[in-house]
Amino acid sequence: MKQEIKERVERIRKGEVPEGYQKTTVGIIPEDWEMKKLGDAAEVVMGQSPVGTSYNHSGTGAPLINGPTEFTEKNPIKIQWTSQPTKFCKKGDVLLCVRGSSTGRMNISDDEYCIGRGVAAIRAKSGVDTLFITFEVESAVKSILILTTGSTFPNIDRKSIKTIQFPLPPLSDQQKIAEILSTWDKAIELKEKLIEEKKEFKRGLMQKLLAGDIRFCEFND
Repeated sequence: MKQEIKERVERIRKGEVPEGYQKTTVGIIPEDWEMKKLGDAAEVVMGQSPVGTSYNHSGTGAPLINGPTEFTEKNPIKIQWTSQPTKFCKKGDVLLCVRGSSTGRMNISDDEYCIGRGVAAIRAKSGVDTLFITFEVESAVKSILILTTGSTFPNIDRKSIKTIQFPLPPLSDQQKIAEILSTWDKAIELKEKLIEEKKEFKRGLMQKLLAGDIRFCEFND
């Protein structure tokens, strides 16, 4: 089986189309996969900023996302609210920054938020796994940024997002792929946490060593 896979991969690298595969604009993919535009697989909701006078920090109205200020590594945080909400994202939507220097940055919505014009919400349609579409958008971020190369303040419009092309496998394969990638994300997260703990330990040790709080028998004094 391993040798068969190696031979198949080698044929694909050479540009050959093995049995059970098809050639597409993005490369050679399994024949039961479809080429889709993002707009066919997901709904794209462009944000619209509420009236400035409706902003508040007292929790009145809907929580507001205007851009990277509310973004973290994964889910947005609630900093401000608006009493006159405009466009909404839903829980599970992919949130994408579409304006300014933070264009391409992503988060996953963990609640219903009002989204300003600096953000787009991407929502998987029926037959498309939500987590899978998240990874597809993440993979497409580089392509999105290429569209803005040379711009001092890059912007991405709805048409540019909707026309991104990608291969879409059957739903069962989408779910398996998403599960594997999620497992790796969790492993990476644990490693990063461990590295940060080691860095913190080093900082404490360094302070004690440089201040002379910790001494060794090799030291004369």
